[in-house]
Amino acid sequence: MLNKMNDEHNTKPRGRPPTTHCTGCNVKFSEDYACEDECPSCGYVACESCISHESRGACYRAGSNFGRNYCEMEPRWYHNDGNGKAYNGDRHPHAFPDEPYRDEVYEPEPRACNNCGKVTKVFNNEYCH
Repeated sequence: MLNKMNDEHNTKPRGRPPTTHCTGCNVKFSEDYACEDECPSCGYVACESCISHESRGACYRAGSNFGRNYCEMEPRWYHNDGNGKAYNGDRHPHAFPDEPYRDEVYEPEPRACNNCGKVTKVFNNEYCH
């Protein structure tokens, strides 16, 4: 019974949090203590204390963090949806010109990324997670 209730709760879409308080710690924003960042997709707002590195996964989006797509970043253990569920989608991070990725890291043919839709060469599954 409890599992059924948990499953129902997890399938409901999460509402947008209020913009007057930090979603992380619930501190009320003021002129002296303003909102540090707001996710344009899910509405998560964070204060200076709760904001994390741009790729650490604080907001509720599964494929991005505050509008920055995980598919464009190298895999990291902390890429999650803010609820602890890890990102498992495609990856096609930007390589530095003097440090390109080896060819065997990529799939043989370009295709649409399952997160952002960009048609490019994506990492093989063994390099995505």
